[in-house]
Amino acid sequence: SEVQESEVSSELSKDPLQLLLEEEKKYERSPRRPPPEIPEWKAPTLTCPSTLPSKGVGLGPDPWVPGGCGVLSADRTDLQRSLHFDALWKSENLRLSPDRTSATCRGQDFGGFVVSSEVLERKPFGRWFEILIEEADASRWSDGLGIGVAVIASRDAALSKVKNAERVIQGFAYELIPESWLVGYDGRAKFGGHSRYLQTTELTRGMWRPNELRSGDVLGLLVTADGNLILFVNEEIRYHIKFGNIPWKKPVCAVVDLDGCTQSVHVIDNNGMPSKKVMQAWHAAVKAPGLSP
Repeated sequence: SEVQESEVSSELSKDPLQLLLEEEKKYERSPRRPPPEIPEWKAPTLTCPSTLPSKGVGLGPDPWVPGGCGVLSADRTDLQRSLHFDALWKSENLRLSPDRTSATCRGQDFGGFVVSSEVLERKPFGRWFEILIEEADASRWSDGLGIGVAVIASRDAALSKVKNAERVIQGFAYELIPESWLVGYDGRAKFGGHSRYLQTTELTRGMWRPNELRSGDVLGLLVTADGNLILFVNEEIRYHIKFGNIPWKKPVCAVVDLDGCTQSVHVIDNNGMPSKKVMQAWHAAVKAPGLSP
């Protein structure tokens, strides 16, 4: 105990500055690793171009330009024309020609929809419009486009409802437009958000699917005053769907779901004026047993 008291008294008798120096020497004697060497940074050598090509490059020119597979586009919208595609009321990944008469989803992972700017005219027999298939690739897909009509009372209100978090429109008309009636796809009718396969009685010439379409084919859609929907392929009836409950007095626009093997389409300048052959086929269908309205 006397030894411990002697050590304590010795520590207390030391100058505080001396004690601080002794503590620092303890830390100085502690082992330390040398700081690591930092190599000089060098910019990596890029093996790919700084600007990546947009999707669709390598597929050839767009259908609406010289050398393309479709109808040449004008430099601007022709206001005298009866039908155009709407530049805003469409899926984000679809592109339109400068004159808004052709639409394409070429080079995209998914398809989308496009709607006409104009309301379809009402005639005594119904409403009518046509599209030309500009580009189709049946080697990759088993389904194709959907074609039909849709009620769009207020475009501004409709647009605000279907835009996603990124404020863009993505998807198909049958998903996004409640009052829509479309046929095609893989042999289905998609009316008002409900999907079903077409029945045998609705297939006037046996099963037909849009994946059979080729470049140059023309699809025409007749919606009668009593709500029937009749699809023509090259002026021949393929689908005759009765009692579709399509409203007659509401404003109705043409709509196309562009997907599958159908890559590009062109809306024909024909709002409500079917050919004589189409009218004859329709009258014959009305008189046929089992197909009359």
